[in-house]
Amino acid sequence: MNIPRYPLLFLLWLALPGCGQGTDRKLYYDTGQPLLTSTFDNTCNCHRVKEYYRSGRLLKSYAYDVGLQQSAKHVGEDVLYSEKGHVLRFRYWKDGAPEGRAYGNREDGSLSFEQYYHDKFKAGMWKYYRPDGTRLLEILFEENKTPWNSDADDAVYAYFVNDTLTYSEARLGGKPVQTTVHDPAKYPLLQIPETLDR
Repeated sequence: MNIPRYPLLFLLWLALPGCGQGTDRKLYYDTGQPLLTSTFDNTCNCHRVKEYYRSGRLLKSYAYDVGLQQSAKHVGEDVLYSEKGHVLRFRYWKDGAPEGRAYGNREDGSLSFEQYYHDKFKAGMWKYYRPDGTRLLEILFEENKTPWNSDADDAVYAYFVNDTLTYSEARLGGKPVQTTVHDPAKYPLLQIPETLDR
């Protein structure tokens, strides 16, 4: 969820004459409520964009740097909000790649995941949680090995059942090279997610 809801619309909008640097724009729903606003910010040479729910509440805020090549890249905070106003997803962008801690919350406000990035690589320990708050998965990345936008992870995946380490995989280039069952009694209960929030 780190890209705008209407990325093609926004990029086409930037390509229109008069929509480059220094131009502020607004798009509206058919009801007259704002759909998207873009304000040029001279301090970062970027467009600060806000998207809105039909109700008028803020859906998402992010910024794009539009360089001389007119190729947009994320900069600064990228935040997705629930209709009630609390943060569902947060990511900080630096030079077109995530940097630092990214996280996601559920509608009830509980933490869903946390991820770390450093110098355009996946970094540290990523954690995913079940709705009851117990650990589902932890991923420990080898430093400076897996690019931020790659699925070819060099990492150890540790899966949990009832907050107990149950199974782990060491992966190189995204492929398992070593697997270990840590708790044979809980292993049959293990449900490995097909996809993860990124």
